[in-house]
Amino acid sequence: MSSEDVAQQQKRFKHRSYQNQIKDVHLPSPFASTATDQNIEEDQSHFYASLDHWKQLNLSPPFLQYVKASEPLSATLTLLLHHWEEVVDLWVDAMKDADLESKQPLLALMQKLIHDLRTTLLPKCDLILDTLLAQATRSLPPATLETYSQTLSTFLRQLLLPTPRLLKTFWTKLNNTIRKCRPDIRRILAEVWGAILRRLKTDQKREATELLVASLDTIQDAIALVYVNAFQSTSSTLHTSTVPLLELLIGQAIGVGEDRYEAIMKLLRRVLTATMHYCTIETFTAISDIIVARMQALPDPTTETEA
Repeated sequence: MSSEDVAQQQKRFKHRSYQNQIKDVHLPSPFASTATDQNIEEDQSHFYASLDHWKQLNLSPPFLQYVKASEPLSATLTLLLHHWEEVVDLWVDAMKDADLESKQPLLALMQKLIHDLRTTLLPKCDLILDTLLAQATRSLPPATLETYSQTLSTFLRQLLLPTPRLLKTFWTKLNNTIRKCRPDIRRILAEVWGAILRRLKTDQKREATELLVASLDTIQDAIALVYVNAFQSTSSTLHTSTVPLLELLIGQAIGVGEDRYEAIMKLLRRVLTATMHYCTIETFTAISDIIVARMQALPDPTTETEA
């Protein structure tokens, strides 16, 4: 074996830029394991189990300080329910002072806390969401960024879906955050909102569509990504929410004024083009049927002219 061959074998590390690493950050599959897969004691919380797990892996001083303060308040589920507001306030303060090493375990803990308490957290939901969204404008390691997207998705799924009145408030906060983020982070936030958009009920889907269309002037690229991610499912198939979401979007395009018509049509072209390249001919048939039906329902301009 020559010296050149030996050198090539030893050089196994390949540098990847931060932007290239972020491209691999996505929400996990719905079929992936969740917090409920953990084996815990009857009166133990997923939060406390995760706290015990992370304190063995992470020795960052800000994180250990949070562990020391919150551990006696959450040793059982009963204690956690009694002290949950204090635990949340401690978490918010810890996130403000956290270094890069402590952010991933803190974000993972909030994910478990949301799972344990769910709508109990509603009085503090604005504070939690503001704290989470503040992290989007900062440079996080790819592994931490993946945990962050999962935590934000869990928060929206567990608190927004059961409380649809919060839709406009949450979208306004997310919209303002997206404007401040880099394009690669915008893609991740759009992926999170697209996953939530799928799960909304019919009335909330309509309201969400109106909110998205109203934001086209400022974050058009992100909104296109929201719909692309909402439409795509696994194995080149379309999600079951594609048809109702597309019908609502086309309805907005038909009923909108001339000042917004071009922006919505551009959005439709981008979303349909990306979807066309993703799915198979058979799965795209459902989309083409909607477009044809909408076109046939439009009034004939020649008839109006003759009249």
